[in-house]
Amino acid sequence: MSPRSRWRWMRWPAALGALAVLAGCVSIPTGGDVVTTQISASDSDDPLLSLPAPPAQDASPAEIVAGFLRAGRGPQENYRVAREYLTDDFRSTWLPGARTLISSSPLTPEELADNTWSLTITSSASVDAQGRYAVSAPAESFELRFGLVKDDEGQWRISSAPDGTVLPPDRFSSIFDAYELYFFDPGFDFLVPELRWYRLGSGVANRVVDGLLMGPDDDAGEGVLVSAFPTGTERVDDVAIADGVATVPLSAAVGSGSVATHRRMQQQLLQTLRSVTSVREADLTANGFLVDVPEGGTPPESAYIVGSDPVAVVDGRLGVLTADGLNPLPGIGAGAVAQGARGGAVISDDRDAVALLTGEGLVLVQAGLDPVVLDARPGLVAPSIDPRGYVWSVPRDAPAQLRAIAADGTAVDVPGLPSGTVVSVDVSRDGARLLVALDTADGPRLIVAGIQRDAQLVPTGLVALRDLPIGSSPIVDAAWVDGVTVVALVSGSLTTVEAFAIGGQHTSLGALDDGVAIVGGNGPDGTRVLDSEGNVLRPGGGTSWQDTGLDADALVDQL
Repeated sequence: MSPRSRWRWMRWPAALGALAVLAGCVSIPTGGDVVTTQISASDSDDPLLSLPAPPAQDASPAEIVAGFLRAGRGPQENYRVAREYLTDDFRSTWLPGARTLISSSPLTPEELADNTWSLTITSSASVDAQGRYAVSAPAESFELRFGLVKDDEGQWRISSAPDGTVLPPDRFSSIFDAYELYFFDPGFDFLVPELRWYRLGSGVANRVVDGLLMGPDDDAGEGVLVSAFPTGTERVDDVAIADGVATVPLSAAVGSGSVATHRRMQQQLLQTLRSVTSVREADLTANGFLVDVPEGGTPPESAYIVGSDPVAVVDGRLGVLTADGLNPLPGIGAGAVAQGARGGAVISDDRDAVALLTGEGLVLVQAGLDPVVLDARPGLVAPSIDPRGYVWSVPRDAPAQLRAIAADGTAVDVPGLPSGTVVSVDVSRDGARLLVALDTADGPRLIVAGIQRDAQLVPTGLVALRDLPIGSSPIVDAAWVDGVTVVALVSGSLTTVEAFAIGGQHTSLGALDDGVAIVGGNGPDGTRVLDSEGNVLRPGGGTSWQDTGLDADALVDQL
């Protein structure tokens, strides 16, 4: 499944989560006696097919402000119509792409002295100039000021306004889309996606490449992700895509470097542009000359596909759960049986190792080797294995004691978790991030943190903790779905399944009775939930969940 295809499921109306859709219309008082101007809160016309209305002759200041806000919903021709509401001097300096505020509050400007208008809105989410989507919980308040003057023809025009646009949620979803930019882990073995939001249209390939060349998000944490492109690399012309081949013209700096570096640049470009359109090759040029990139080398992992059938523990046995029963895993199934696993396990990507939570503590079972107790501390939560072979373990009541343990038993402390009670820890399939569910004095927290590693790729700490807007209901469990999406099982009158795009939107995947554990699969359809009676449930379409007919004592995360 392509990155863009994976995102279609997140683009339901409910995917905007806490962003309430603007209802009806909004009123704009014009100062003095209240005069109202109606602004439709939801434009149904396709922004790529219709233009907003230009300024009307002899329009009042209120109508000019209203028309400008409405025209900001039309990005055609670099917001040509919106610029018609501005003075000649301001028209060329206004930057609509500097920021997009997604607002569900009424637009009620107040006239101040000297033809100045003030508009206060609350915004639950925004997109910055680099395409980074941020959720504000609670909603953040913004004061926007507009200055107006009359031009030489006696028409009111806006002489000053904040850079950026204000969009209601439904209009945002029709103008912007999510794209995945790919960067490397420090070992250059994995391509890790970062989600960015860009305006739709013919120039989106250029915008995506420009975002890639700027490097990974600073919020990801220094050293967590790296780029093969030299600092300062620029796109010097439009990206051309023809017959499945993308040609990306870049500045001269990319011409230097090793074959391995050029190959990595090409890999980043190819995987990133696949979130825009179907491409099979990516060529790059340096100062107009094609950069020769010989075939070869080991391609980095970027798909993170796991087994389609769930892995489970049934009566102390570990295996793949199918309609025909439990199929033991070759090499490690017998060892897992001997440990009497009571759940809390995670299997490695090549299925030759599994970490189990048993009565003795955390036990590592590897093919051809005797089981080893890696962590005997009391009160451990379910472990996680990263693709480097480190097993992550932490006592439920001591988040500061998080450890990454090598197969030989060497343990390193990994500082950075905040205080609270740990519900679950899950390393991403690329090994660059850690998903942590916590119960704290201030309520539940669902956190994604960057994993810093040293030159030998040993974990050294957690950085750039990002809170996902989980709400106030307790978290039961959490898991990774793919490179940009996590799911959380949340308790309430019913147990709900909540999906969060890291750097994107939130949606509810529905409710079920008494869920106790959740594991991710290949996209949302691969998500499985275990209920208190041992039934394994799967998405049933829409927001329903259906019984698979399979039973288990515990579900096992697959890396």
